[in-house]
Amino acid sequence: MPPTVNTESTAVQFNQQAEIYLSQGQLEEAIASCEQALKIHPNFAPAYKTLGNALQTQGRVEEARHWYAKAIEIAPNFAEVYANLGSICAQQQKWSEAIEFYQKAIAIKPNFAGVYRNLAKVFGEISKPAEAQHCWYQAFSLEPEKAKPSEHLSMGDAFLRQEKFTEAIACYDRAIKFDPNLATAYQNLGEALKKQGKLDEATAYYRKAIELNAIHARNGSEGEQTLAGANRTNGAVKQQPVATAVKPQVKPQVKPQVKPQVQPQVNTGISTEDPEAYKILAEGYFAQGKLEQAISACKKALQLKPEAPLYKMLGNALQAVGKIDEAKTCYVKAIEINPNFAEAYANYGSICVQQEQWQQAVSAYEKAIAIKPDFAGAFRNFAKLLTQLGKSEEAAEAWYRAFAIDPKSGTAEDLENLAKTLIEQGKVNQGIDCYRRAVELNPNAGAAYHELGEILKGQEQWEAAVDAYSNAIRINPDLSWSHNNLAECLVKLERWEEAVNAYRKAIELNPDFSWSHNNLADVLLKLERWEEAVEFLPESNRIKS
Repeated sequence: MPPTVNTESTAVQFNQQAEIYLSQGQLEEAIASCEQALKIHPNFAPAYKTLGNALQTQGRVEEARHWYAKAIEIAPNFAEVYANLGSICAQQQKWSEAIEFYQKAIAIKPNFAGVYRNLAKVFGEISKPAEAQHCWYQAFSLEPEKAKPSEHLSMGDAFLRQEKFTEAIACYDRAIKFDPNLATAYQNLGEALKKQGKLDEATAYYRKAIELNAIHARNGSEGEQTLAGANRTNGAVKQQPVATAVKPQVKPQVKPQVKPQVQPQVNTGISTEDPEAYKILAEGYFAQGKLEQAISACKKALQLKPEAPLYKMLGNALQAVGKIDEAKTCYVKAIEINPNFAEAYANYGSICVQQEQWQQAVSAYEKAIAIKPDFAGAFRNFAKLLTQLGKSEEAAEAWYRAFAIDPKSGTAEDLENLAKTLIEQGKVNQGIDCYRRAVELNPNAGAAYHELGEILKGQEQWEAAVDAYSNAIRINPDLSWSHNNLAECLVKLERWEEAVNAYRKAIELNPDFSWSHNNLADVLLKLERWEEAVEFLPESNRIKS
């Protein structure tokens, strides 16, 4: 007979009283209240769960397991009971069973943060750091207030190292939410945003990190608001026992726990004396076109730690605002620090060009290219300089090297012009290469296809020439020369019928070109098509006369 409303209400009251006794540590009274509830309502699953909690707290684990099983039999989707069974298994180091129960609880109740925490600890016990990290992340996401800011920071650092930037950013956001003065969280959030290419946002966070550390420095201590402070726990989330899903006051006996698999932090924190922070600020300002701010940040970084890349960046910013001599000095300093700094030599060369110091510019570009043979930009600028100096052959070679390294750095027209120049200089293979790159960039470059066909025909590369002329005709079907020359290549390949068609089209477009008539007649004679051949022979003779 199903329970009445009154009996169920009474059972609820007894169960609530049992939970109060349990929270006060009055375990026998809690058990008695549960028994009263079940006497009134034998199928009241919450009372079985509370009874299991009380017995588990007394150490009567198998009895607790029995009543948990009874609760699930009545209520198969009782997530908290599955969680408690998972905790019993964890205490007994039955890891596979514990994982199965915890995962069942989560499947029923996906926002069950406490189970994610316990499952994370179990994965830690069996050396599955990736799974543990995922569970800690879920727990921190569901109940962020239950983790310290430094714990959110530490989790973010682990994701940042793994290049999981979305998760890292979420962790750093939570760290900042709970501690708006946590300078390291701002810096590392800036680093994650920078790696996503979001320089504007990254710059704002780096600036905030520097401001906070300036305040901490003035106050004489950063305490827990720096990464150094967080490192006191080696970057690990503070440990709690593998918990059951009972009330917080219940403290079952548990095994020693493993720390979450969160690695030490990304770096050692920043301060007002951190050159890297100023360097990244400078990069952000430069990308935004805020050149004066970029110059200021570079200079501050250089005061703290003179480095070649910083001098180059400062030189670039100074050059952009027209301070050429100062920029040149920066490039020289960069080279003094790093004599193999190809980019600094190239930028120095560009300054020399502006100042018409030709030989110095030539030497600088040659040095940059020698250090970095795949430096397309240096080859381009060197080519422009050589052209300006009237050294056309050397300029063509530099252009060729630049386009070979970075084919998309020039237009199809640039490559066509270079091809013509190289062929005039007798560098036929390089010319062919340039024509081919031109048509890759612009598949509708009909003139380039025709010229490519001409060169390949001259080299007796008949198949390749046929392909080039066919593409030229596809783009510009009214050019008689492409049809005529296509026909000549087809004759060489003994593709007679195709040659006949090509000659006929050439004659249709340019009826006054006698060679097309003569050659068509020759092909028709070859095919023993006498009447057609005779038709074209008189015509060819008439044109010659």
